[in-house]
Amino acid sequence: MKDAVPDTQMATALDQLEEKEIAGIVSGELLTLPDKYRTALTLFYTEEMSYEEIGEITGLPVGTVKSHLFRARTLLREKLVTRLREEVTP
Repeated sequence: MKDAVPDTQMATALDQLEEKEIAGIVSGELLTLPDKYRTALTLFYTEEMSYEEIGEITGLPVGTVKSHLFRARTLLREKLVTRLREEVTP
């Protein structure tokens, strides 16, 4: 059968689809965070800025930037775990 998709290609396609789905879920939950936390996460992870650069842009001390990142990660993690539990529990 010429048109059959090899198992490795199918697995790769499914992995890519799963990654996109996860990225969409994370992006959606990110939008629910308070602005100060969403900004800190976006600048740090998406824009790959340092604590100092984020502090310059936001006008916040580096310690506050670190605190916002810590709280943002914690809150995002909690939201994702809650969502996962809701999807798994019937």
